[in-house]
Amino acid sequence: MYVYEDDTWSVIGQYKTAIKQDEAVDWTVVNQQFSLKLCLVSFQVICFLNFGITEYQEVDDHTQMSAVQPSVQPSAQPSVLPVETPTISFKQQLITILGIPTHLTGSGDVSLQLSYQKYQAFLAAFQTLEEMLQAKTWTMSRPTKTDIIELFVSKSYFHSHYKCHFPKVAEYDNMVASLNENENLPSVVDLWGIKKEVYTFTDLAAWLDNGGTLVVDESDDYQDKRGRKGKQKKKEDGKVKEKRKERGKEREEEKEKTNKKKKKKKKKKKNNSGKSK
Repeated sequence: MYVYEDDTWSVIGQYKTAIKQDEAVDWTVVNQQFSLKLCLVSFQVICFLNFGITEYQEVDDHTQMSAVQPSVQPSAQPSVLPVETPTISFKQQLITILGIPTHLTGSGDVSLQLSYQKYQAFLAAFQTLEEMLQAKTWTMSRPTKTDIIELFVSKSYFHSHYKCHFPKVAEYDNMVASLNENENLPSVVDLWGIKKEVYTFTDLAAWLDNGGTLVVDESDDYQDKRGRKGKQKKKEDGKVKEKRKERGKEREEEKEKTNKKKKKKKKKKKNNSGKSK
C-alpha cells in the first residue's frame, strides 16, 4: 500500500499491516473537498482509492501504473479527475514484491539485534527472488545481489560486518535467540561473559574469536586481551584453538555415533528381510 504525500508516493507497508497499525494520514483539500490518494499494489491488480470510491485496472507490468481516479462530493454526484502517473521507485517495488518488512529496510546506525534481523531478512528476500526466477513468475527486470543488499545496508558495510560475522553466529543457539530478541533468554552475563550497556560488532567479533565468551581468564578482561602483544597473545590464541579443536572432536564423535546407529538400523532391516524370505 502507498499513500500520496508531498508530491510523491510513499510506501506504508502491506495492506493488512497498515490496517492494523492504523497510523494517521493527512488529507488534502482540493477545490474545497477533502481528498486522500491511496495505491494498492498486487501482482495482477492495482487499485487507486480516493475518498471511498475505487476503480480497478489490470496491468501487465508493475512499472506501468496509471488509471483514472474518481473523486466524491459528499452531497453531489461523483466527478472524475485525472490522476498523475505514480512514481514508485525500483527499491520500493522490490520491497513490496519480496515481502520485506519496511522497518528492516534502509541504512543507518542500528543495534546489533536489528542488524542481525536485517541480515536474516536479506537471506529470505534473496531466496524468494531465486524461487520466483525459477518459477518464471518474476515480471520486473532482474535485480542484482547488490540491489537486494542495498535495501538493508550499504554494500561495503554488509561485507565488512554482516557477512563477516553473522554466518558464524549460527553455531551458537543462545546468541541466535538473543539477536532475534526471543523470549526466555539467558542473562547477558551468561551469554556474553561480561555485562555491558550496549554490545557492538567489535564485541561480537571478540566473542566469536574467543569461542563464545568475552571472558579471557579470571584476572584479565577481553579489552586487555585485545591490546596485548607477544607471548601472552600467542598463549591466548592457543587457548582459542584448543577450544575449537575440542568442539571439532565433539562433533566428530556425534557424527560417529549417528553413523553407527544408522548402520545398526540397516543391519536390522536386512536381517528382518532375510527372515521374512
